[in-house]
Amino acid sequence: MNVRSVIITGANRGIGLEFVKQFVALPKPPSHLISTCRSPEQATELQAIAKANSNVHVLQLDVLSDDSLNAFTDKVKNILEGQGLNLLLNNAGVHLESFCDFDKVSRNGLEQSFSAHITGPVKICQDLLPSLKAAAAASPEPGMSVSKAAIIHFSSIMASIASVGPGGPPSSYSYQVTKSAVNMLTKLMSVDLESSGILVTCIHPGWVKTDMGGPNGQLTTDQSVKSLFELFSSFNKSSAGKLFSYNGEILPW
Repeated sequence: MNVRSVIITGANRGIGLEFVKQFVALPKPPSHLISTCRSPEQATELQAIAKANSNVHVLQLDVLSDDSLNAFTDKVKNILEGQGLNLLLNNAGVHLESFCDFDKVSRNGLEQSFSAHITGPVKICQDLLPSLKAAAAASPEPGMSVSKAAIIHFSSIMASIASVGPGGPPSSYSYQVTKSAVNMLTKLMSVDLESSGILVTCIHPGWVKTDMGGPNGQLTTDQSVKSLFELFSSFNKSSAGKLFSYNGEILPW
């Protein structure tokens, strides 16, 4: 995997932050590693990485705010200077009203989750589509790959409808329903953007020990991201429009 430019949303902690760490540690790191968070002034670890690595840019982004999204897009264009965007990792997410009974599910929780997981990322992808197309057109590589131009949405095994059944874990309606929508978004985009040479797929990063995943997760952020780096390197045209687990397994919708 050899990418010139990367955007990682939700990079102030957890999996997003670990991606930043492992990208800067590559023998040939990206020329532009754009990392986002809602409150950059509070992202001390991310800011320290950016201070030590001139290729790391920390930008404010709240996917629930159109003003924030518009300002972010303008800044990205200035950073890329027309060179195109190779890889967009839509990692930012929320887990509201987790594991509650159906009668406790709120309209606000569902709407906030849909904005964070669907409407925000859709606008990001739309705004950055010209940069992704430019990268794909400029690449000498045949076919599709993350080194050429790719959008990777972060989904979850909890979004797999086939995995839901009696005896399973408690339901997390707002998270599971909207992450299932991410899967459909991925499939639709993979079809529409194929002619532009842009790979679109989605991944389950595993049950990871993060603020969202909790202390009982089965993987550390380091283990998850190392596995995802290997997975991303294997992606090609046949990988588009699927839900991959961090270990390479294709999960059922």
